[in-house]
Amino acid sequence: MMADDKFQVVIHHGGFLVNEGGIKYVNGQRSELWCDEDRWSYFEVLSILREMGYINVKDLCYSVGGCPVLEERLHHFVDDVGALHMVQIAKQCGEVHMYVIHSVCVA
Repeated sequence: MMADDKFQVVIHHGGFLVNEGGIKYVNGQRSELWCDEDRWSYFEVLSILREMGYINVKDLCYSVGGCPVLEERLHHFVDDVGALHMVQIAKQCGEVHMYVIHSVCVA
């Protein structure tokens, strides 16, 4: 990790979740951010996603991704309890993965 108060979030965005013998995020992009744990919150995440161009976020999920310490499964990210859990995962595993499920805008 860069510093004690920073943690890494891997954001999977622009794609969608499918269940093909296990849940996968397909046709998306991957962005990596170093985040300040003192500022990390659900509404901070929504702000970051708005800056990335995601206005209509339908759902957010996060997972451990490759960490043997915690069970690998998706958690819905809906509040600051989830934000704190994400920080704990990143501190234990080196990173946490977040998946953006967004609505498609139709003009």
